Amino acid sequence: MRRCGSADLTPAEVDAHSDDNDSWYWEPVAAWRKLSSEARGILDLAANVHMNELDGKHGTTLDDQRGYLANRVNGWLSSGEVRPYLEGRGRVLRVSIGGENMFGALATQLLAAVTRTRALALCSSCGKPYSPRRRAARGRRGFCSRCGLKAAWREAQRNLRTLKAEARRLRTDGESIDSIAKVIGRDRKQVRAWLEKLRTKRSAKASRAGGRRE
Repeated sequence: MRRCGSADLTPAEVDAHSDDNDSWYWEPVAAWRKLSSEARGILDLAANVHMNELDGKHGTTLDDQRGYLANRVNGWLSSGEVRPYLEGRGRVLRVSIGGENMFGALATQLLAAVTRTRALALCSSCGKPYSPRRRAARGRRGFCSRCGLKAAWREAQRNLRTLKAEARRLRTDGESIDSIAKVIGRDRKQVRAWLEKLRTKRSAKASRAGGRRE
C-alpha cells in the first residue's frame, strides 16, 4: 500500500480507501503495477500495428489487431474521463483535450504514444482534430494541413484589419502615435504609415465627392 494525495487518479479497477483525513487516500501499489504492465502491453501492440506485424494473440488480421488496440486505448480514455474542453486563456478561445485527474493525463499520454502524435488540437478554421508539428503560442490559432496557409493568411488579414481599426479609433480619440503603437503592440513607423494612408484615402474621397457636387 502507498499513500498519495487526493487527486482522484484511479480507474475502476483501482480500489482507493479513504483515510481519516479526507484529503488523503490509500491505493494498492499492486493495482498501479498492473496498470503499468497493461500500458506496456498496449505500447508493444501499437508498435506491431505500426510495423504491420501480426502478434498472433489479438486476432488473425491486422484489422483485428487495430480494433483490439483501439478498444484498449478507448477503455483508458473512458476511465480517465478524457474529453475536449474549452480554454479561455489568452486572446482567443482554444479547445484542448485532456482528463480531469492524473489517470486522465496518463491516458492522454498513452493515446499520443500509440498514435505517435505529440499532441492533439482542433483546427481554428475547419474545427477538425489534427496533430500539430509544434505547440501554438498562447493566444494564437492553429490550423490543420488541409486548411494550412490559406486559413492562416485569412486570419492574419482579419487581425491586421482589427489592429488598423483600433489605431484609427485611438487616433480619433486624440492618442499620440507613440501611445497607439504601445497599445496595439506595433512599431510606431508602421502605425504612422497606416494613419497617413488612411488620411490620404479620406482626402481623395472628399475631393471626388466635391467634384461630383460641382
